[in-house]
Amino acid sequence: MSNTRKTSASAQPSDIVEAQKAREALRSASHAGPEPSAVAHQLACRSFAERLHRYRNGRRVIVLGVPPAGVALAAELARQLEVTGDTLVVRGLSVPSRPGRVLGAVTSGGALHIDETQVQALNLGAGVLEPIIASETEQLRKDERRHRGPRPPLAVEGATVILVDEGISSGATMQAAVYALRSLRPASVVIAVCTAPAGLARRYDELADEFICLHETREADTAEAD
Repeated sequence: MSNTRKTSASAQPSDIVEAQKAREALRSASHAGPEPSAVAHQLACRSFAERLHRYRNGRRVIVLGVPPAGVALAAELARQLEVTGDTLVVRGLSVPSRPGRVLGAVTSGGALHIDETQVQALNLGAGVLEPIIASETEQLRKDERRHRGPRPPLAVEGATVILVDEGISSGATMQAAVYALRSLRPASVVIAVCTAPAGLARRYDELADEFICLHETREADTAEAD
């Protein structure tokens, strides 16, 4: 893992202004319809691009959007950075009796992560876990056909990956996704989100090389994020 300095929502005054504009635009767009506007995406991605300017025109830089909201964001950020853009489909793994407890994730590129601590805590055997993995993997294939079409599997080995999403709440699925993504051997992983709970960046200190959040939500606001 690189020694890249991690970044939270607090930065330079100009960054704060841009972040506020992006958040206000995204909030307004969310009330106007199911999809944030192109203007909101451009404002958010402008803030991301300013903080990630060192990756502009990078030969081995890939911006990955997490569906649904992260796809358009990633496409716009990739355009602004002039790098490759793609989609990382993520399916969280959980047992029906504990739907909010994330056991791991399967992602585009054939990556799989299992949180053995969670599995042991729930005393789950292979007979329970294997059908869950099979079911989510099948759904992943369907989601990939919808979001990625005929494009070949992701090739992120040795690349700097910028993982983009509009918002995260607990961060459990995102963490599992990054663990799975790491198994594909990227050179580094940067997470860029518009909104996240205050203090969430600390959870990524050892997992991500950099964590960028444009707006940290209060506890009462976290229900707005995915």
